[in-house]
Amino acid sequence: MREQRPRGLAEAVDAVAEELPFPDGAFDAAMTTFGVHQWSDPAAGLREMRRMTRGRSPC
Repeated sequence: MREQRPRGLAEAVDAVAEELPFPDGAFDAAMTTFGVHQWSDPAAGLREMRRMTRGRSPC
């Protein structure tokens, strides 16, 4: 699938949900759709998503 990606798109990251290659708080938000059932450890994947997101902004 990667070889079929058009040139000029953002880099595709090769990783698993349970061990994402991003620093803590790297993103404002994270989302998954139609993928959790493929994770070997859903709880670890969700922890990883939370780790790399900043969470709610103070209002």
